[in-house]
Amino acid sequence: MSVWNEIQNRLNIVDVIGDYVPVKQFGSTYKIICPFHNDKNPSLIISPEKNLWHCFGCGAGGDMFAFVAQYENLDKKDALKKLAKKAGVELQPLTSQNIDKQSENIATINHFELGLKYLDWTANIYHQILLKILNNRSHPVSQYCLERGLSLETIKKFKIGYAFNQNTIRDLVKKHALDVDLFQQISVLKQAPNGIQDKFKDRLTIPVYDTLGKIRGFTARVLPYDKSERPKYLNSSQSSWFNKSEIWYGWHLNQKEIRLAKKAILVEGNMDVVSASQKNINITLASQGTSFTTNQLQILKRLVNTIWIAFDNDEAGQVSGRKLFLESSKLGFDVYKLIIPKNYKDLDEYLSQEFKENVNSINDLKAFPYLDFCINNLLVELQSSTLSIQRQALMNILELLEFSDKLTIEDTLQKLAKITSKSQNAIQSLMPKNRPNYERKQENTPEENQDDQNEFLVRFQNLNAVMAKDYYFDAQKLTENITLNNLFLICKNLLPELGKYENYQEYLQSEIEILKLISQNLTTKKSILIAGLRQNINSLVQAILFDSELMQAYQEVQQNLGNL
Repeated sequence: MSVWNEIQNRLNIVDVIGDYVPVKQFGSTYKIICPFHNDKNPSLIISPEKNLWHCFGCGAGGDMFAFVAQYENLDKKDALKKLAKKAGVELQPLTSQNIDKQSENIATINHFELGLKYLDWTANIYHQILLKILNNRSHPVSQYCLERGLSLETIKKFKIGYAFNQNTIRDLVKKHALDVDLFQQISVLKQAPNGIQDKFKDRLTIPVYDTLGKIRGFTARVLPYDKSERPKYLNSSQSSWFNKSEIWYGWHLNQKEIRLAKKAILVEGNMDVVSASQKNINITLASQGTSFTTNQLQILKRLVNTIWIAFDNDEAGQVSGRKLFLESSKLGFDVYKLIIPKNYKDLDEYLSQEFKENVNSINDLKAFPYLDFCINNLLVELQSSTLSIQRQALMNILELLEFSDKLTIEDTLQKLAKITSKSQNAIQSLMPKNRPNYERKQENTPEENQDDQNEFLVRFQNLNAVMAKDYYFDAQKLTENITLNNLFLICKNLLPELGKYENYQEYLQSEIEILKLISQNLTTKKSILIAGLRQNINSLVQAILFDSELMQAYQEVQQNLGNL
């Protein structure tokens, strides 16, 4: 018996989920208000018999490990550890097979985990130094914290600290015989011409947490009294611990608020997140730099579909905003621009001053669709009587439509036509000819044949969405009009990789989500389409698996599949 099965045999899935949310019994199943979307009526069903749960509102589902992982934002390994402890199951790190490789892996893991402990140890030292300094309100560091409006509660919440202008960490590491080399690897110490030195000196330190709430590195800020030419911010170096492309600063504290608000405010710096928290705005996230990666955005897509961009009011902030809009459009985000009046340089300054008078909560903040914001910014140029100026302004807007859907493109063209008094066709002729949505008229290629299939997938997805809605309100209707006999076979015809599976049940038993793996190897646009189809397939078929009568009907249909 695998350790996964042993844990599931010892624990009751209803009790596991009941530790997080109230559970009510309905016959042989249980229902709860789904915590993964804005659920008003109990949409999540738990089947103790099958050790599974499924939400008919958002499509989420799986076993007890999947619920704990999604609720607490853990990876499956950490969910396993958590439930193993609850079940009293001891996890054995080594097996009889490939023991040398296992030992190597364990050593690597121990090395990595030791680095995490050293990072936490360092953060605590910096934090305790700052707390002691704050007792002296005349100290320059205390003065800075007061000027920034940093309360003691906020300083403790984010574990903000201060690094002395000396080799405090190096001396402590040597005193306690800790691993100097590992402290260099985690970017707390550095090799300098005059020997090993502290990386951060005379700076306010802000620990950078990962999505699981573990410290991975630091952002360190110089104080106003520092008139040297040192960079204003200094971050930990890229490493196995500090991977900028995977970090969302603020996630560990704000993810629940973000999920409830159905949006996230994206800012440039970690201090923007801290400042927003001071004003009880707990839906902000910051990357480590303004270059947001696809990987980060895919992580964010787990929580929301809507983002507000709140970058600085300078040229660099505008350029970064355009890049983020394009990256977000690829993944289907709805993107807005949070309006920061031009007399403020950034969100931090705006909140610090305006909250005292005109802004009292997040509801007082204004945001507009990003494309509308850009059009408004270029209004003078778009209405210019000089054709070259008008053309360039149009190009600036049209470039943003590279990954937009056809409805957004048509809406934007209509707005531009009205503003410029030019025809939509004339404006559309300025669009880049190599854009993904550009209508090419030439001989079909395999790639375009795949596009044709994806057009079919979109229509089929819409049909499935209607079926899902019908099932949610009237299970009997789906029983009488069951069309799932063709569902999996259609996917097999469109996706040859599914050919080795006779039916959907065999696909489920394989424990490999083939459709998900396929989507990762396609272009982003196609991935979104197939991911949507996959969600509908899983939702509908799992709905049948939860209902014995529907399951019987499904099995009868499977016996007579025949030709499509």
